[in-house]
Amino acid sequence: MRHAPGQAPGRLRTALLVPAALLLSGCGIPSTGVVESGEPATGAQSPALVYFVRDGALVPVPRTSAKRFDLSTAMALLLKGPDPVERKEGLSTLIPPMKADPKVGVEGAKVSVVFYPGSRPLKGAGLQQLICTVAHARQVEDPGIGLVSVTVTGSLGGSGTWRAEGSTKTCAVASSPADAALQAQRP
Repeated sequence: MRHAPGQAPGRLRTALLVPAALLLSGCGIPSTGVVESGEPATGAQSPALVYFVRDGALVPVPRTSAKRFDLSTAMALLLKGPDPVERKEGLSTLIPPMKADPKVGVEGAKVSVVFYPGSRPLKGAGLQQLICTVAHARQVEDPGIGLVSVTVTGSLGGSGTWRAEGSTKTCAVASSPADAALQAQRP
């Protein structure tokens, strides 16, 4: 059967009209305008590390915070110690309970931690916990800062002072925010 020029058979016409109708009608979702849904995005925060101990070895534990992670947040998390789940996994802290929180000062890439009078000197893995947690927190605060040095001092209560130093170089694992991101992604 022949059709007049310009006329297509019924099936062909239907086959051509359906896609055209779909294209012209869109997907059927009405426009809604601007929808308010909370605060604007602020970007991904680098995970911060708090260092604990397992079998005498330093273990970096990724932490996130609802607020901006800074040195005071890092110190609070460190002094609080591992949570119950982490304790079941064998993590502990070698930093003894304290009568008062140490004072933390910052000058560029140098961090000072001053313990209250009468505090016992930190040694070994306990000292490394403090140095690495504080140094890493400083790097999270200022990602371009590079090497961070930490000086820890305390008064022995009339019989002298004690002092220890360290840096991100002495933190064998995850000494930068980029390393922390990799550590946080591991199971």
